[in-house]
Amino acid sequence: MKKATKIALTLVLAAVLLAVVYSFLWEEREPKLKVTVLHIGSIGDYGWTYEGHLGAQAMAEELPFVELSEREEACGPNAPQIMREYAEAGNKVIFCHSYNFGEYIEEVAPNYPDVIFMWGAGVE
Repeated sequence: MKKATKIALTLVLAAVLLAVVYSFLWEEREPKLKVTVLHIGSIGDYGWTYEGHLGAQAMAEELPFVELSEREEACGPNAPQIMREYAEAGNKVIFCHSYNFGEYIEEVAPNYPDVIFMWGAGVE
């Protein structure tokens, strides 16, 4: 190959490579929706908590824009702090999978207006 052809080919390949790298680095990616499910018990109970876990997993598989996290045995005196930790970590939906979370949601939710707190089995 002539020297000019080699230089031209090298410049074309460099331009293509640069374009690919640029598009990869600067491509706008939609951030995932961070969703947390807080369970009252252990997933290994094969009862209420287990069924909630299966539902959460099915949702995450069906909705690719969801980044799911789950926390077992999250109800009780530490529940408000656990909810705050997830809200401050950028979770936009916190689903509390038990009737027992009600008073804790009422305590924490007003401080995080941009977070959706959902209450499974709640009555209010």
